[in-house]
Amino acid sequence: PPRREMFRAQASGGTVRRIRLFFPAQRRRRHATTAAVARAAGAKVKEYALRSSGCNCLARSSFPATKKVVMTDTPKTAGGTNAGAQPVEHLLAALVGCKQATSHFVARKLWPRHLKLERIDFDLTAWRDERGALEMPITCTPQHPSRVQQVSGTAVVHAPGCSYEDIRQLAEQVEQRCPVANLFVAAGTRMDIKWVLAGDGRPADDV
Repeated sequence: PPRREMFRAQASGGTVRRIRLFFPAQRRRRHATTAAVARAAGAKVKEYALRSSGCNCLARSSFPATKKVVMTDTPKTAGGTNAGAQPVEHLLAALVGCKQATSHFVARKLWPRHLKLERIDFDLTAWRDERGALEMPITCTPQHPSRVQQVSGTAVVHAPGCSYEDIRQLAEQVEQRCPVANLFVAAGTRMDIKWVLAGDGRPADDV
């Protein structure tokens, strides 16, 4: 169609909302323009690309830049085949992976050479209100948010010779710099992850 944008009308609660639809080529152009504007404004843009194909609840996603493949699925009780971890489980794994990588970078820049971050052991739990995804009728906007409501747990830091102040500074900078953690916070998820120095057990922010 000649128009750049198309709209689909959706009836909900007696009102009609217009939803903007973008075709694949339009999405690519819009993204490229946004990235270009950010780059022109001085941003150091790092771009990501994903291609995915799915059937029923299973999706197989590939990343052209890194040649990696990820598969997501749901349990059989939710209509899937249980062939892969659930999408929200992947989201939590991404959170931990991003925190780990960010911690590695921050520790190298923050601490003296004689201090080394050996590893971090994460133990997290999360919850969401399933009504946000399952609420009926299906044509109406759910009254409850479908996002993950809270992520809580511990991050036990193994770093011989480090003080609680070292761990506190590490945690503070990681929380501010981790892109995935920023996504959770921006979505309104409550983040309650305690950073702990291995061998003691007291949260660093309690010292």
